[in-house]
Amino acid sequence: MGTIAVETYLVRLFLKTKRMEAKIYNRPTRDQEIAWELLYPTTGGFPGHADVVSKETTGTTFDAFVVQNSVAIKVMDGFPNAKNISAKKYFQDELFYRRNRIVHWGDVNYKPEEAQLCLDLAIAIVTILREMDKSKYGSL
Repeated sequence: MGTIAVETYLVRLFLKTKRMEAKIYNRPTRDQEIAWELLYPTTGGFPGHADVVSKETTGTTFDAFVVQNSVAIKVMDGFPNAKNISAKKYFQDELFYRRNRIVHWGDVNYKPEEAQLCLDLAIAIVTILREMDKSKYGSL
């Protein structure tokens, strides 16, 4: 469920940037929605999507944003195993890999601690995405 929340937030933030760039403050037309949806990649998984959204909102990659934003740094510091590696890779390996094991292989033998870690990871990603949003639109 955490991965669905992350994926939904990524798309929502991407579409928000498109609406703001087009100065559309109400619901976009169906044609606009279709055009913007076509701009969002259908492949690349979390690392690709995270970079697309980060570049749209901050002008930098996801990892570049994480290492320069104080809130994102603090978020990553909460995960001792995330030191000195790409934030995208860490989230892919620790959250999305587990989801893939469940969805594709039926591997549901996880402990409560692992479930809690996945929840914490999903919250961490959404927190970072909210920081990206604030960095672009926080002054509006």
